[in-house]
Amino acid sequence: MRICVVALGTHGDVRPLLALAEGLSRAGDQVVFATHRFFEEMVADRGLAFRAVEVNPRAVIDSSFGRGWVSSGTNLLLFMRDFRQLALSFGRELTEDCYRACRDADVIVTGLLSYFATWNLAQRLEVPLAAAFLQPATPTRHLPSVFFNELPGPAPVRRTYNYASHRLVEFLLWRVLRPSTNEMRAELLDLPAVPRRHTFAANLRNSLVLYGFSPAVLPRPADWAESVHVTGYWFLNDDGDGWQPDAALTRFLADGAPPVYVGFGSMSSHREEDLTGIVFTALRRCGLRGVLATGWGGLTPAQLPPDMLMLDWVPHDWLFPRTAAVIHHGGAGTTATALRHGVPQVVVPFFGDQQFWGRRIHELAAGPRPVPRRRLTADRLADALRAAATDPAVRIRAAELGARIRAEDGVSAAVRAVRSRMQAP
Repeated sequence: MRICVVALGTHGDVRPLLALAEGLSRAGDQVVFATHRFFEEMVADRGLAFRAVEVNPRAVIDSSFGRGWVSSGTNLLLFMRDFRQLALSFGRELTEDCYRACRDADVIVTGLLSYFATWNLAQRLEVPLAAAFLQPATPTRHLPSVFFNELPGPAPVRRTYNYASHRLVEFLLWRVLRPSTNEMRAELLDLPAVPRRHTFAANLRNSLVLYGFSPAVLPRPADWAESVHVTGYWFLNDDGDGWQPDAALTRFLADGAPPVYVGFGSMSSHREEDLTGIVFTALRRCGLRGVLATGWGGLTPAQLPPDMLMLDWVPHDWLFPRTAAVIHHGGAGTTATALRHGVPQVVVPFFGDQQFWGRRIHELAAGPRPVPRRRLTADRLADALRAAATDPAVRIRAAELGARIRAEDGVSAAVRAVRSRMQAP
């Protein structure tokens, strides 16, 4: 089969789908991987054909608009308002780039951020579409939407609330995306408009849905259809791709106890200096050393004491096994990697699904309760860090989860599901 895999977003969004694409290629399929230009070398290193999607997510996140979007936190209405603006600003360019990438495909496999564009393309090209998501998006009565908190109370009330939360998110998502979706369908794809009553769930109901997370972390709800698969995580087995630390990092790791990793990925903040100061203070109060990654934002370079090291980036697969704990934003990719290596986690969610993953880490006893960015103080971060780095029960539970996850082969399970559903030989 000729398969086009489309993955948009940050490293944490793209790497899992690249692992899936590599698995499909090993199984004998001809795979094209469509993503942002700054991932081109990483795709080429895997021996896959690359197709460019010109939208630059780093530029979006670094803009004043992007910082405002991140600052929307868990406010669903603000999140959707800004997501609508993204769709209006980049919908045409994204659709055109994806069309060029997918035009020869027999099957399209798509991540969440590219789902609506590729859903339209699959109709235009008359090919099957497989959704490859890192967050649960299929309606269920067993857990709420990632945008909603858990509801205490009797089971019937919780089940009703959970299902209603999914339907509300679908309604809002379709309300903000419908105008740009129908505009692209008419102007670029010669497709009829999608009715107002159409929903996100209606799309997924007719598709193969692959969830790239472990059933040990989030068991498959009993009310999902047979076409929905929880496969296990999709990891690139590179351990840093032969990456070697510089002399400063090597020396720092050798000079003391395992440090705490602190990094907030692509999350930008209007108050990066404040966030950096909070991290410094919390680490000092706990008597712990720290490796701080500036990433795309969140932390800003500063004068460092001897027990802290700041760098731009380091492969998580290489560093996490060498740490005492990990403080991060709760992105699906970073959460998965920390779980894989059995490291206790402190999640500081900024927005989107990050609060959901922070709650799951706490519910699994692999870390303390998440501390949302808007409520973060040095005292709260220090308390959470002590629980993660010094509680033996947390370390044991994190190690147990890591062993279970490392025993899974999510890529192979996902490849089997794709080839079975698409009736490949």
